[in-house]
Amino acid sequence: MNGLPDALRIHTFLLPKRGSLPSECEDAIAINKARTVFAIADGATEAYDSRSWARLFIRSWIRIDPTAFEIEDFEPLSLDLGRRLHRKWSRRKLPWYAEEKSQFGSFLAFLGLQFHLVDNSLQWRAIALGDCCLIHRNGTLVCDTFPLTRSEEFGSNPILLPSIHSKLRRALDHIRQMAGTASSGHDFLLLSDAVASWFLKQREEGSDELQVFDKLTDSDDTDGLTDFFEGLRNQDKIKNDDIAVIRIVIV
Repeated sequence: MNGLPDALRIHTFLLPKRGSLPSECEDAIAINKARTVFAIADGATEAYDSRSWARLFIRSWIRIDPTAFEIEDFEPLSLDLGRRLHRKWSRRKLPWYAEEKSQFGSFLAFLGLQFHLVDNSLQWRAIALGDCCLIHRNGTLVCDTFPLTRSEEFGSNPILLPSIHSKLRRALDHIRQMAGTASSGHDFLLLSDAVASWFLKQREEGSDELQVFDKLTDSDDTDGLTDFFEGLRNQDKIKNDDIAVIRIVIV
């Protein structure tokens, strides 16, 4: 397999909560195709300025070389970026209630994925904290789900990555890692929590809605995907939350 980046067909989709502007979306996507590194983050709505924390973290993570998968690399990156974010806040003139909220920091769920070739074998590794999920498929067969495996596992207050250093150590203890191999015809979905929970539920029920989802993502039909998920929201089949999707197809 020559030219690894060219062997990956990449599709992305980002949708804010109903009633929110795209500029208010707290989910984030970051891609470094040259290094075949991908990430999504889901900023915690209840925290202060989690949109900024989500974007700052994953846009920095995809640029780190070598990629920060080990705790000894992940921890200093998190500390540095958290301090950078809090310094930015300190230069703002905030109302008292926002300043008070900022003292508790921001939080995010995170999922990162990297591909690499070893002796012409395509290998991947993933890292996760919180409830963003990776789905690895061979055609319609699901090979791996990570770090959650069933729809009922969502909604139980996941441990998130904090921007404030005093809370970081506890979070780092909950980082999960996974690795595997892939080949032509496989695909990988990186999903934020609302769409991941929906996807796993549809898989458990054998729903044909997944075929519609695949068709729309494969064709990069942004308007079609928006209508599709708004329809699911209208039917209460998916939580009204921000949605982030990266789909990577091995060609």
